[in-house]
Amino acid sequence: MQADASLDALTTGKNSVHAEEARYRADPGHFDLRRVEDTYKTAPSFAWDGHACRNTQQNCATENLIQRANRTKQINANALLLQRYAQMQALQGYEEHIIPGGTAAMPIYSYLTTASEMTITKAEFEIADGHLQNGIAMLQKNDRYLHLLAEKSTSLISKMVTLSMLRKQARTISELVNKYPKLASDYGDSVSALVRPLTQSELDFSSALMAEARFINFFLNIDYAQTNVIEDPADSPIALNVCEYLCKLFLQPNATVNDMAAYWQARIATANQPASHYTQIRQTLIAQKSNQQAAFKYLRYAYNPVGKILTDVAAQNPDTYLSYMEKSADIDAYLRLVGLQIKLRQNKIADNAIADYVAHAEEPFRSPYDDSAMIWNAKEKQLEFVGRQSASWIFNPGKRFVIKMS
Repeated sequence: MQADASLDALTTGKNSVHAEEARYRADPGHFDLRRVEDTYKTAPSFAWDGHACRNTQQNCATENLIQRANRTKQINANALLLQRYAQMQALQGYEEHIIPGGTAAMPIYSYLTTASEMTITKAEFEIADGHLQNGIAMLQKNDRYLHLLAEKSTSLISKMVTLSMLRKQARTISELVNKYPKLASDYGDSVSALVRPLTQSELDFSSALMAEARFINFFLNIDYAQTNVIEDPADSPIALNVCEYLCKLFLQPNATVNDMAAYWQARIATANQPASHYTQIRQTLIAQKSNQQAAFKYLRYAYNPVGKILTDVAAQNPDTYLSYMEKSADIDAYLRLVGLQIKLRQNKIADNAIADYVAHAEEPFRSPYDDSAMIWNAKEKQLEFVGRQSASWIFNPGKRFVIKMS
């Protein structure tokens, strides 16, 4: 996105990815040991104050309107960024190229999140000016692209960044529905579609976990005796031989890869399961950990001790990756909660009838974990959902998701 305006950004991006892939294929064993330019340090910074709303309790829609002159100035100053983002929104497909190396060039996600937030804010201003259809159309275009990314992303970080962008858009829609009742009364179906529950393919973490496994496998196959542990092997042949001997004595890469394979196989097998299975998955992973570490106790460390320790560390916390799956399911629940809010507004449900409506709501407006009803807090006049992971990004920290109805 930081390419010169005269360049074809999409072609430039593809060429950059292909160049990085070629560098990796030329010498996979030492790819991660080379120094590469820290592009995130040299890339330009796009000024955007809208980020400040993410972890605060105030209504972001109201805050954006108060700061409209400044927000508009920043949006206009980032015309090229938004032009690039519009090109990406028009894409009909998406393919992520992942190189399993810690120093591989990574996308600068702040460009993506900033462009999305600016687009959402522009849509909000359209709605505030009474151009509801224009604003909804802008949100629909952004929504289509974000759902495409959620389904096609094959790295853990891309998956979570995309879901956070969907969450941000849903929060804005929730606030706009309360501020502009006509959104629900006149365009309820269109607005509801913007906060539809995530599909199982969008919640599937199989590809993301396979990418994580490739990353770990890459490091396990590095020839550490030939790395920069010894700066000049020609001057230290004895030290090099000792290092190589110790590496082989305490770490058997092939055996470690096999142990790790069993660890990853168990997790990848559960990564495409619906949220209703997460409780059972956690119990299964805990039992597998106990059974594995109980076998032969300390005797198992006699062979390949470093590899065994690495595997044990990886398996130490069954929630290591399940927590990300639950974060995504919590976001799915939040979308359902906003959808329920819109239905209540659209059907003009009175306060004294909300509890019954919520209790008997259809499946798309219930918990993705156990199909239980959302919570109606009559005293505070708010819809609530208790998630499984931190929800510090919205009204109150912890795991409680809240939507004010007053």
